[in-house]
Amino acid sequence: MKCPKCGQDNPEGSIFCSQCGTSLNQKVQLSDPDKQRIAEEEKERLKVQDELKKTKRKKNLKFTFLGCGGAIVLVIIIAIIIGATSSGSKSNANNQTIVNSTAAAKVTTTATKVSVYSGPEVEYKIGGTSTDVDVTLENATGGTEQYNDVSTGQTYSFQSFPDDYMYISAQNQQDSGTVIVSIYLNGVLDKTSSSSGAYVIASASDMK
Repeated sequence: MKCPKCGQDNPEGSIFCSQCGTSLNQKVQLSDPDKQRIAEEEKERLKVQDELKKTKRKKNLKFTFLGCGGAIVLVIIIAIIIGATSSGSKSNANNQTIVNSTAAAKVTTTATKVSVYSGPEVEYKIGGTSTDVDVTLENATGGTEQYNDVSTGQTYSFQSFPDDYMYISAQNQQDSGTVIVSIYLNGVLDKTSSSSGAYVIASASDMK
């Protein structure tokens, strides 16, 4: 599908041009100011996506170094504890058994009080007053999914989400109304965004 503004070839069914961000949905007739604004929003989204991915790579490298150092320290501490325990094990065998039993009982009691979240790892939710929106989202494997003529109140759930980058956008297809997009990570609201007006776009993104 060729972009009417810049001539870029895009995959069939694309909503926005991958080069300039212009809407490729033929049923939407936008004015030049709207086209320019939507293109600028899409370029800004791509810039934010690139910065977030760079930040994630830096964090992963930092955590790798910290993890190696922490593991070495932990091994040293365990070795010291084992040595100290072995030297006094003969004289304190009975007392040690009582202490270990008490500690185990405390751990068991504490574990029974912890509730484990079992819902979807990532959820994208569409809200607002508009009843007709086009949706673009990043799925669990890093691919892009697009949905047309979606009603507000729609939720897209991923029980497992191996990919690090989360993204959802929705464009209002009506002359008025509000569009709200939200990202939930392990049942907790992570990011949300809203826009009001004709053919506006609301988008939200984050790294896990």
